[in-house]
Amino acid sequence: MNKIYSYDKMDSNIPANELTQILENAIEQLPEQCRLVFRLREIASMTVRETADTLHIPEVEVNALLTKAKVMLPETLHGYLKSSVNNLTASQADRIVHYVMHYLGIKDA
Repeated sequence: MNKIYSYDKMDSNIPANELTQILENAIEQLPEQCRLVFRLREIASMTVRETADTLHIPEVEVNALLTKAKVMLPETLHGYLKSSVNNLTASQADRIVHYVMHYLGIKDA
């Protein structure tokens, strides 16, 4: 079972595969450099140095882009949820965004 769907207090009937797709779509909405850094650092678990070397950018820029992505992702995810999931209230969207950010280890902005 997908960890995202196993969250007991999430009162949504969104299947795990759909929630994963929603998160994927929200990540796709990030600006390209933020998206690339987010994927490499948070999903592929690359170090700052490895990410910088892969993208041919300074390490300080990797950190700045990751911070920007982490600030933008909750807003992007919330907007995507409200526009794409039928009958989802703002409160439900807030809880899902909070859970996903917690799951990813990202503190609320």
